[in-house]
Amino acid sequence: MIVPLTPVRFLYRGVDLFGKKEGVVSGEKRFTYSQFGERCERLASGLKAQGIQPGDRVAYLSFNTHQLLEGYYGVVMAGAIVMPLNVRLTPAELTGILTHSGARVLIFENDFAPLIETLRKACRTIERFVTVDEKITSADMTYEELVAGGRADRVDYTTIDENSIAELFYTSGSTGTPKGVMLSHRTLYLHGLSVATTYNPDEDPVELHTIPLFHANGWGRPQTATMLGLKQVMVRRFEPSIVFRLIQKERATAMSLVPTMANALLNAPDLGQYDFSSMKNIFIGGAAASPELIERTERAFHCRVLGGYGLTETAPVATSARDKSTVRFKDEADRLHHRAMAGWPLPACEIRVVDTQMQDVPRDMEAIGEVVIRGDNVMDGYYKEPEGTAAVMSGAWLHTGDMAVWDDENYIHIVDRKKDII
Repeated sequence: MIVPLTPVRFLYRGVDLFGKKEGVVSGEKRFTYSQFGERCERLASGLKAQGIQPGDRVAYLSFNTHQLLEGYYGVVMAGAIVMPLNVRLTPAELTGILTHSGARVLIFENDFAPLIETLRKACRTIERFVTVDEKITSADMTYEELVAGGRADRVDYTTIDENSIAELFYTSGSTGTPKGVMLSHRTLYLHGLSVATTYNPDEDPVELHTIPLFHANGWGRPQTATMLGLKQVMVRRFEPSIVFRLIQKERATAMSLVPTMANALLNAPDLGQYDFSSMKNIFIGGAAASPELIERTERAFHCRVLGGYGLTETAPVATSARDKSTVRFKDEADRLHHRAMAGWPLPACEIRVVDTQMQDVPRDMEAIGEVVIRGDNVMDGYYKEPEGTAAVMSGAWLHTGDMAVWDDENYIHIVDRKKDII
C-alpha cells in the first residue's frame, strides 16, 4: 500500500514521538504536542460539524497565534483548504480574495472586528465568522466553541488524496492582481522534508515564529518544526523588544527574518540587554541580504546567519546559503559573500539560470538570466487561473521572474526582477 504524503503525518509524528514535550507557546498559552494534536483533531471535527466539506476554503485573518497554527493541520484534516490572509491588505483587497476563493469560513482576531460587517455584506460565500477571542456581535461563534463542538478522533490519513490541495496562499500582487497559489498535500510534505535537511540533528531547536504565517517566508516553517518535534514559539506581532524577551525566556535557537526585520533588531536600543546565547541559526530571506548585514547579525546574536531564497509558488523555500562541502572560502569576505547569497538548491528542487531560449547562461557570476525551478516544491497552479498558470510554466519548469547570476557550484545570487530589466 502506498501511504499518502501529507503534512498530517508530520502532526502525528510530533504527537507520537514528542507527545509529552512542550510543543507550542502562544502568549500565556502552552501546549504539549499531545494537547496540540487533540486541539487540531477537535478543530477538524468541529469544522465538519459546521458543514465543511472536502475542498472548502477556510480563511484566517490573524496574526501569529496557536489557533492559526492549529489551522495548518485541523483544517486539512477536515479535508478542507487552509487559507491564511495577509492582515496588511485593504478591505477591498481582502474582499476580492475572499470572493475569488469562495471561502466558507473566516476565522479572525477581534483586532479586525471593524472589517467583519463589511466582509459579511460583500463576501456572500462566507457562512461562518468565527472569532478567536471573546464573543462579539459580528461573530457567529467563538473559536473555542468551534473546537469544543468537535471530537478528538485520530484521523485516518491513509484516505487522503496526496494530490488534493491543502493550502491556498495569495501572492502579494506586486506584479498585478493577487493570485491564489495552490499547494497540495504532497508538495507540502516533500517541502517539509527538504527543509529538514538544513537543521542540525544534534540540537534541540526552539523555533521562534517571527515572520507572519501568512507570509511566504513564514508559512513553510510549521511543517518541518512539527515533524522534528521543535518547541514552536509564536511571535504574535514583530517588535524587537518582544523578540529579544522571547529568545531569552524560551531559549530560542532559530528564527527567520527579512532584511528589514534584521535591521530593526540590530538598531533597537535594547539590543545588548538580553541573553542570546541559545541562538544557533538565523535565516534571512524575502529580499537579498548584504554581506554587511550577515556580519552584523552574526556579531549581535553570536550564531550562524545565512541567506536563502524562495517564493509563494515554491512552498516557499528553494535555496539556502548553508555550507557546501565542495566550497572552500578564500577569506572572511568570501565567506560572508557566500552566506549573503541565495545559496544552492534544497533537495526538493532543481534550479537553473537561463536566457530567453531556456538555455543555461554561463556560470561565471556575471551573465544574468532568469531563475527557473522544477521539483517537488513547485505549486500545483494558480486557483481558477489556468492561463496565468500556463504563462509561468515551461513544461515542469516554473519561471520565477527573478534575475540572477550563478557559479559552477550552483550558488545563486539574485540581482533583480525580470520586469525591471526588460
